[in-house]
Amino acid sequence: MAHGGWTAWVFDEFLGYAANALSSWAVTAELTVRYRRPVPIGTRVVVTAQGTLAGEQRRLMRGEMRLAGTETVLASAEGIWVELADVDGHYDRAVGCLADGRC
Repeated sequence: MAHGGWTAWVFDEFLGYAANALSSWAVTAELTVRYRRPVPIGTRVVVTAQGTLAGEQRRLMRGEMRLAGTETVLASAEGIWVELADVDGHYDRAVGCLADGRC
């Protein structure tokens, strides 16, 4: 069976891509995963994502992971993504460098 951290990562990625498709670049602020059944390794899964704008800088996202070809829900998730005002600065800070060149 797949590790629960893998399942959470899949939701973070897929819901994040969907959140960014709604408007400008956003990052995960909150993510809740509900594990309903074990996710078998070596089988196909289908992940769906939907979202709505929840204010100027927030997106409310929901998703499900199903066993491919079935209606069996393996996990579901919901979360909030927040728009970045300074995309470059956000990632510079993540690697330890600031916009003014200090690292």
